[in-house]
Amino acid sequence: MGRSLQLVEDVFDLMDQIDSLANEAEIRTEIVRVTSIAGFDRFAVARLPQPRLKISPYLLLESYPKGWANFYDSRGHFRHDPVVSQCFGSVRPFLWSEIDAKHITDRGRLVMNDAMAFGLTEGFAVPIHDVFGFQAVVSMGGPAADASPDMLKAFHLLAIAAFAAAERLAGRPRGGRSGTASLSPREREVLLWIAAGLSKAAVGVKLRIGVTTVETHVRSARHKLEALNTVHAVVEAIRRREINP
Repeated sequence: MGRSLQLVEDVFDLMDQIDSLANEAEIRTEIVRVTSIAGFDRFAVARLPQPRLKISPYLLLESYPKGWANFYDSRGHFRHDPVVSQCFGSVRPFLWSEIDAKHITDRGRLVMNDAMAFGLTEGFAVPIHDVFGFQAVVSMGGPAADASPDMLKAFHLLAIAAFAAAERLAGRPRGGRSGTASLSPREREVLLWIAAGLSKAAVGVKLRIGVTTVETHVRSARHKLEALNTVHAVVEAIRRREINP
């Protein structure tokens, strides 16, 4: 079995069990066990405060290098951090190295240089936005990265599940109506193929239905799962054991 495929399976296994993990230490250990396979041996789940505030009080869950959070705050790095700036302006996950150098200020380069000194050379950030515009980030990093596109897609899903778990531990239970409707067999089928990495168009070809029909099933599934987007719908479907990738 290829390394990428094994990691994707490990991610789905962890997403399936993450709600049963009882404390921060267990969740941290399991997330790092999986992400370190691709070189990301550190991570943080944090709400994003206003730029002039410190990040430490808003950390929900983290495995940063010792001393990094305090050093980061003592230097006022949050307001200049290129990763944070990208998260405020994007809904798409990204590698740190993908940030356009033209948008990195001198202070931003200092932030990144200091991060490298703490062993955070490359990373992967997943911005989290809700329907009220609430913003948070799941960021994982390490001294080097060796992640395939399939791995990054899996980490995107894992990041959303990790954020939900961190919110639960912080005392903010996820929303949800009792008696939420179950997905239809076709909705499960569509989400299962999306979880496998297929585009909506490719799912349509696979199931011999039009892309508009696929989008209708996704929209219905999102409504039933109270999901913010398609990726969130996949995460929720896995969490509720509606699908088993």
